[in-house]
Amino acid sequence: ELGAGSDPLDPSSTPTVDGDFLIGKWIVPSVNGSIGAGPTEFDVSYWSADESVIAASECFYDDEYIFNADGSFSINRQGETWLRSWQPGVESDGCGAPVAPYDNSIPGSWFYDQENQLLTIFGQGSYIGWAAAVNGTRLDFPSDSDNDGVPDEVIVPDSIVYKTYRDENGSVTFTIESSPDEWWTIIIEPVCSDSNSGPDWDFDGLADSCDPDDDNDGVIDLDDAFPFDDTESLDTDQDGVGNNADDDDDDDGILNADDRFPLIAGDATYDIVFTGGAFGDTTIDESLTMAVISDGIVDDPFNLRVWSEPEPGVDPWELCESSEECGAIKWTTAEDVASNKRSIEFTFPGDADYYGEVYLSSGLPGSWLPLDMSAYADGTISFDIFVESVGNQELYVALACWDGNGAYTCHSPHVRLDISQQGWNTVTVPLSDFTGSNSCCYDPLDFSQIGAGLIFSNWGWTEQSRPQMADKGDLIVRLANVSWNAGPSVFTHPQAAESWGGFANTDPTIYPITLPGDATISFTGSVPSEEAVDVRFRFEFNPWPDIEPSYDTSSVTVSGAADKIYTIEVPSQGTNTFSSFLMYLDTKDVGVSITNIGIAVAETPVLTNDDDN
Repeated sequence: ELGAGSDPLDPSSTPTVDGDFLIGKWIVPSVNGSIGAGPTEFDVSYWSADESVIAASECFYDDEYIFNADGSFSINRQGETWLRSWQPGVESDGCGAPVAPYDNSIPGSWFYDQENQLLTIFGQGSYIGWAAAVNGTRLDFPSDSDNDGVPDEVIVPDSIVYKTYRDENGSVTFTIESSPDEWWTIIIEPVCSDSNSGPDWDFDGLADSCDPDDDNDGVIDLDDAFPFDDTESLDTDQDGVGNNADDDDDDDGILNADDRFPLIAGDATYDIVFTGGAFGDTTIDESLTMAVISDGIVDDPFNLRVWSEPEPGVDPWELCESSEECGAIKWTTAEDVASNKRSIEFTFPGDADYYGEVYLSSGLPGSWLPLDMSAYADGTISFDIFVESVGNQELYVALACWDGNGAYTCHSPHVRLDISQQGWNTVTVPLSDFTGSNSCCYDPLDFSQIGAGLIFSNWGWTEQSRPQMADKGDLIVRLANVSWNAGPSVFTHPQAAESWGGFANTDPTIYPITLPGDATISFTGSVPSEEAVDVRFRFEFNPWPDIEPSYDTSSVTVSGAADKIYTIEVPSQGTNTFSSFLMYLDTKDVGVSITNIGIAVAETPVLTNDDDN
């Protein structure tokens, strides 16, 4: 996913009470990367505190940043702190007694702007983490505004404003822009001890700043719409009234008692999302939505149609209306509150003498418009499925083509699904599985003429005659979130994306990676547009923020439309282990195909006492 890499927080995660989460004592944790600087927010590539810095400046890492409920702020430096040579009267960097104004001689205070997530620290000498980093400048690198060769006088500001991001693990990340190309990132975590005298709303012995569930209702604060109300945790319609007290949770004008789906506004519709990609000559940048309404007949881009033979082998098939049992199949909508999924539920009755089919199809009778889905031929189809009852039946999926009159022109083989899994499961089927001949009488699939974007059936043409379904038990399945997905091998870094944006490996089975000897990263690459793209990789100890030790490779230029094998040399990383592997594209807005990524590590020589071998 674009954006994987160094962004440590979910930007939608915001504190729920104005500043109260900060009340208490905090420290900068003595871990790699807890403080650093880089060209963009959250980037610490210019400099970050590593093990050597931490070891040399222990007197800094015990500094406590104290936010009091009355709005006052102070720093308890435990007698000594890390002094810098730019501070008044300090000759060299090192531990020592704090100097004015960095000694609490000027009272400090704080204010938190909930709406904009901004923390302001008032009072000269008050700061978070790094005293030299202030808004718009660095106190340790004063400017020379008159260009006379003499640096301007260091003026300690009366206030500093930090952007604030609260993480679900209880830590808080602050960022501050000290110049147009320099951002500082500071992470603090609560001092969770008996001496932390912050408020304790639920009287459980944990100060609120240390307590992940302030009202002790079993829902952590970041997921709780009312973190200081143990009777409420949800507010579906965000009207400020919790679901327990709200008599219309989805604010659709239908009271919960009369609402079939009380948590879904607009009960007559359900969305199945077809994500992105190219349809014919039109590129769709946003998700496409297929709405299913009560009569089962709607528009664009694929429509739900539920078919059943009126009796074995007899045409025409019947279109099954909402919730009506129609021969060998019936359907309805369903809501799973626990999993937060809205779905369509299909039942293939076990006592039917014939079978049914569920189509997600293009066009309607009289306007059969097949879609050109060629852009997806190397991709996948995915969907969420919940099997409520299996009986003694099987479930298959297929694709089909048809002409403008709705007549089949091609058909894929049927792919049998594993329906033994419990609960909701995401199924991904490579589109290549739908190529090849079918077991009936149609031409192989043509992706430029797709009429049925997905077909579910309890018969897979595994025999020429219709199967006898009697006494097989009901097959009941729920379907949600259907999507056609373009092939995963083409990657693009959009111009509008953050500079730190990259692509993260999501397969946990490759970790941890160790490189005890010199290594080589190899991959197959090409650029369909015949342009050139610079590609590089990064190894990190863990995903952000616990990323150190890390290693950035050099870049290699991928060019030309033909596939070539590219390699990048990686020196031995000794005993370091890595559980985060990232790929970055330094060239924006140009798609590059990357496949077959591999890491080969040279064998480590075995040391013996046979000097001449």
